Amino acid sequence: MNEERKQINYAVVCVSEFARKHNLAIKDAFQFLFNFKAIEFLKENYDIEHTLSLDDTLDDRYTMTKQEQLIEYHIQDIIAYMVKDLQIEYDQAMQIFYNSQTLDKLTDVETGLYLESSAYVYGIFQDERNFGFLIQAEI
Repeated sequence: MNEERKQINYAVVCVSEFARKHNLAIKDAFQFLFNFKAIEFLKENYDIEHTLSLDDTLDDRYTMTKQEQLIEYHIQDIIAYMVKDLQIEYDQAMQIFYNSQTLDKLTDVETGLYLESSAYVYGIFQDERNFGFLIQAEI
């Protein structure tokens, strides 16, 4: 795993854990952290921050469900795909994806989208970006 992918994974984990700790929707947690420059801080200080346990950052008393874990893995993969395909920084990719309808559908376990492959979900996201809305009838 390359260094950029490790940074993406760490940032996504931090957003997910912050959302769980504060009982927020993942999109709201990201927006809060982005607006208050926490994502920028994590990016700039990754070398030090990733060596600390999440317990040092958050009071972690929560165990992820398999659904939440799959969703987190999808988000990590999609951010990595975006960085590569769009040639943008991962914090920019996070800003775009965390504000998408695709994320809303992915985090809604009732849709079952989290059970699909990351590549499939990324394809849906690409369609949303290209057409301005979701076009997959099944979600």
